[in-house]
Amino acid sequence: MKKTVKKSTEVKYGNCMICERPLERKDLFPNGAVDCINGAVIGKYIEIKGHHKCIHNVDEFVVLPNRVRIMSEKSGMDVTM
Repeated sequence: MKKTVKKSTEVKYGNCMICERPLERKDLFPNGAVDCINGAVIGKYIEIKGHHKCIHNVDEFVVLPNRVRIMSEKSGMDVTM
């Protein structure tokens, strides 16, 4: 018996770098770009690509608070969250 391999007609867009689930056409911007942020708190640029919700959550709960904390420590201000 000959084994047949079904070819996928679905285009692959890669995986979200945060949740590791596949990206789909609906996750892309109209121009075909994937949502991304600079995940570095300080220093060299680190591009993180993924689902809009994943990117937003990492930015809001990890990256931005740490940037504020680092900048306040540099300036000597006391910023408590």
